[in-house]
Amino acid sequence: MPAGRLLGLALVLLGAGVASAHPPYEVPERVMTDRSGRTLHVARSYVDGIFFTDPVKLVVRDEKDQVSAATEYERSLALVCPRPSSCWVFQYSHAFSVLPSAWRLEDGRLAANSSRWLLILGVVAPLWDAPLAYLFATLTLLAPFAMPAVSAASPRTRTKTVLLILGSTAIVPYLGIWFYTVAALSSLSLPVVAVMSGISVYSLRRLAGAASRYGVPAALRQRTAAVVASVALGLFAAVIAGFVGIGSWVAWQSSGVAFEDVPVRPPLVNAHVTRRRGVVVEVFARLSPEVRLDDVVNLSLFDGFDASMARDAAERRIGPPSSRWEDPAYGMNAIYYERPEGRVSLVRQGPSWSTVGYPRECRVDYVLKNRGLRDQILQLAPVEGAMQVNILRSNGPAGLTVNLRRGGCAHLILTARDSDPR
Repeated sequence: MPAGRLLGLALVLLGAGVASAHPPYEVPERVMTDRSGRTLHVARSYVDGIFFTDPVKLVVRDEKDQVSAATEYERSLALVCPRPSSCWVFQYSHAFSVLPSAWRLEDGRLAANSSRWLLILGVVAPLWDAPLAYLFATLTLLAPFAMPAVSAASPRTRTKTVLLILGSTAIVPYLGIWFYTVAALSSLSLPVVAVMSGISVYSLRRLAGAASRYGVPAALRQRTAAVVASVALGLFAAVIAGFVGIGSWVAWQSSGVAFEDVPVRPPLVNAHVTRRRGVVVEVFARLSPEVRLDDVVNLSLFDGFDASMARDAAERRIGPPSSRWEDPAYGMNAIYYERPEGRVSLVRQGPSWSTVGYPRECRVDYVLKNRGLRDQILQLAPVEGAMQVNILRSNGPAGLTVNLRRGGCAHLILTARDSDPR
């Protein structure tokens, strides 16, 4: 399992509670080649689950970004690929699912399969798909129950008694948070975690029994048990401390965010800013009704492109893309077109697309060609760092988004043109 996904799970387990909507997104899984030599891109496609884990489906696309196969959205998905050109796909509808829906993926096509042995494989497929995440979930579930072992393995003191009382008090809310994050916010299977936990406890008991039968001294067994229990208890304390720390950090960040209107002059009719710790991080600037978007910002890089333009529409109008790359703004694999003034990237986010521009010389005066608009935006720009500037049309909520700093800009996102409907 990639480290980023494991870290994401850890943060979920430590800091659940802050939910925010996000656009659909995809995670590339692998690249396959069918029998005819066609390259196929396999990805997990997610939509926002708000207070629950993001529903996911498997999508297979060819080199033209055309979908050749796809499943429906479900709670979780596991992929087992015994060969480079063939995979088994398993989907689970809820956190307590044991037997999944199963498909065979071959030559870019999905074929449903309900054979008994495949369903048995599907029971353990989540563990194959994300072993480190399941190990982490199992350890964090069992960790608080190490307290009785620690208590029995060392003399009772007043300090230890107080700590045990505090720890015992924290177990119930801790397990509530654990259950919510695994059952609602993560894609892990509760039956698999339960089985792993049972196997772990059983194995430890058998190991302790074997040590006793083979004559390992009682003092050594007790010290070993104390060390193991102390490590587990330390993990429990670290999770509690992490949860408190992340919660405090979120509260600190939230308390430092302010929203306010700022005075404006033409060509703007109003502007709203978001400040974090007094520093502007985002601006929403709306143009006056008589002002067109392309009168005040430079859209020449996007000539021929539309906002949210899909690949097939771009190919019909402009032709095939120049190549593919890892889009810097979105961190996703995307197609791009080389233009005289820079590069235009078309980024797929599930069913939607974003049109992103990277000018060769991304100067502030290149993007904000109207001096009145430019001066007002630069007055809000932080001394250090970047802010997101959203230039809004007078008759709609979108226009051009600019990642801007005083010395220039990083990228542009075309979100609407003057001719687009409200």
